[in-house]
This record gives sequence, C-alpha cells and structure tokens, in this order.
Amino acid sequence: MKQPDPTEQRVVLPNVSWRQFQALQQEVEGDTRLTYWGNRLEMMTPLPDHQRCRNLLDSLIQLIADVRSQSIRAIAPVVLLDSHQLCAISPDAVYYRDPPPLPDDRIDVIPQIDIVQMPPPNLALEIVLNASSVDKFPIYASLGIEEVWRGQLQPHRNQPLQLKMTLHRLQDDGYSPIPASELFPAVTPAVIQNFIDQSETLSLVKALTLLRAWADAA
Repeated sequence: MKQPDPTEQRVVLPNVSWRQFQALQQEVEGDTRLTYWGNRLEMMTPLPDHQRCRNLLDSLIQLIADVRSQSIRAIAPVVLLDSHQLCAISPDAVYYRDPPPLPDDRIDVIPQIDIVQMPPPNLALEIVLNASSVDKFPIYASLGIEEVWRGQLQPHRNQPLQLKMTLHRLQDDGYSPIPASELFPAVTPAVIQNFIDQSETLSLVKALTLLRAWADAA
C-alpha cells in the first residue's frame, strides 16, 4: 500500500488572550512554530525538510554575504513579536543586515525578538508545505520585515528535495512579489532553486563552489 506523503501537523486555537499565548510559549516543546494574530493561535510542527531547506538557504545567504562583504546575523529558531500590537510569528530564520547588538538573555531555546525593544530583522525565511490557516503577510508587515522569502515545499517521498521560491518586499500596501532581492542584489528565485537542485543532484560542496563562482561574476 502506498504510504501518504508526510505533512505538517497544525493545531489552531481560537479566542486565545495574549497572556495565554505567553504562557503557552513557555510550554511548547522542540521546534514548534507559533503564529498569533487576532486572538487566534496556530501551532505547527515542522517536518525534517523544513530544517533541511533552512540549512541550504542559510548556506546560500552566508556565502553571498561573504562574497559581497556584507555584515549579517542569522537567528533561528526565533519568535518575532510586537508586544504593543499583540502579534507573533515563528519564521524558519531571520537575518539582520548590519546587525544591531542583541542582549545575551534573548538567546535561548526559542530566541525572542520584540520589535518594541529591538529593530526588526531585514529578512525572514518562511518554508511551508501546506497552506496556513492564518495569512502571515499582514503579520510580517505589521512587524516591519523588509523582505520575506517564501519556499513552497513539494510533497515527495524518496525523491530529491523540491522547493518553489518566491521573494516578496514590503511596500506601502503590503508585500509585492519581486524578481530579485534588494537586500542581496542579483539573487532571484531561479538562482535559489538552481542552488537547491545542484545541492541535491551533485553535492552541497559542489553547489557552493558553483554558487561562489556565480557570485564572484555577478
């Protein structure tokens, strides 16, 4: 019998107060992703492919930043929140360009960044398999995240990783798709997807070598 494709596990709780959300945040285990918006809480348990994609995208971003002498800081996992607007979200990773100093007591099992106290990151990575019950773009917009890179995982079993990337930038009326990143110029969805494909079909070392050659010439 054919086994079903793996899927994310999601639990949605309505009518959750901010105080209740803060209490639950202390109790969740592992890599559970939290989204809180309009008194509604979604908890999602990611698949191993989320971590796999996050690691590959981090390798790409770190290499591009190194080639271009860009100062960045990655934080993952992380909970972004606004304690004034009462919203929170757990992207797969966030990045600061020219990063500000972050207090040591924020680096914990699930690091937390409250934009009331610290500037928002410039970039958030969002990797999904199934559609969330919560539209996350308004949350990122309210937090002031400049760019959101969204990777749509394709269901697979014993097959190379498949990830469809879209890049989005914050405008006056919300997020709009962009052909290339403005934080990391010349990085396009095609560049990212080509790197993912090469890491799967060749090797990560070979894919990074080819990516560095491209970045040097770009």
